[in-house]
Amino acid sequence: QPASSALVSLAQMNIPDKARKEYEKAGKAMQAGNWAEARLRLQSAIAIYPQFAAAWNDLGVVHMNQGEREPARTAFRKAIEFDPNYARAHRNLAMLTFSEGQNDEAVTLLEKALTSDPLDPQALALMAQLQLLTGKIEEALANARKVHGVPHEGQAVAHYIAARALEVRNLSEEAAAEYRLFLQEAPNSPSAPKARAALDKLTTRAN
Repeated sequence: QPASSALVSLAQMNIPDKARKEYEKAGKAMQAGNWAEARLRLQSAIAIYPQFAAAWNDLGVVHMNQGEREPARTAFRKAIEFDPNYARAHRNLAMLTFSEGQNDEAVTLLEKALTSDPLDPQALALMAQLQLLTGKIEEALANARKVHGVPHEGQAVAHYIAARALEVRNLSEEAAAEYRLFLQEAPNSPSAPKARAALDKLTTRAN
């Protein structure tokens, strides 16, 4: 995700106005899905101020949206280099490493992200998913529930993770409730058929 609304660290307070304006124009281009313009604007902002961590992060997002994994990785690492406490860059790099099956590295990056931004729903949902995969059921459930407690548009997967964790704990009614919430929020998710099948099974068992 882009960092347009993120708080920046003190290290990023000296950004020249010209660079900031380019960054803001890039944000509007990203919202409009104009990735080519966004890339040019972000590259311009970075040329003016090479330490611009938020611009590096958003350039990484642009690269990811274009399927350019290695440039994205480089950009996220640059963002972290210039702002070591930048939660979104840690999270975005974690998403990239997780997609490549590098679960341990993803966990380390998410821990850093959540230290700086403990209520980031994307980071919490991804951490819960990793914990579920590695059998850390209580931790997965706790983090999934943290997602429930904050605005979490686009992170309905947290309900699916909670449901899976509750099933492992044999809490069928609570699991069914989470599957229903997941299907309400994300009826067209790739995981929706699995959720419906699991819910049907739990409902049949209850009856």
